[in-house]
Amino acid sequence: MKAESPASAGPGPGTTTRVRPADPAVRPRSRPPRELAAEVATVLAAMSYEERMRAYRSGALSAHELAVAASWFPEEMPILNGEFEWIAISLVDLE
Repeated sequence: MKAESPASAGPGPGTTTRVRPADPAVRPRSRPPRELAAEVATVLAAMSYEERMRAYRSGALSAHELAVAASWFPEEMPILNGEFEWIAISLVDLE
């Protein structure tokens, strides 16, 4: 029985596949952080307190969206050990 040559064996664990970069004409443009924050703030401002809390508790908000919410509505964000809850739960030194 003849051994299979490495070239005909196909990609193995040590083989890397080259991926062609996406076409820049098709790829969406990234927007400046200020523009994104303004858009997030507009959406959050249109929501009621209950809607914002429901979105927060369900995990529907990203870290960026939570940061924007904390800057626009700091008195409405849940606090844990003197820190915003969404930040505090990621800290190891909670007392």
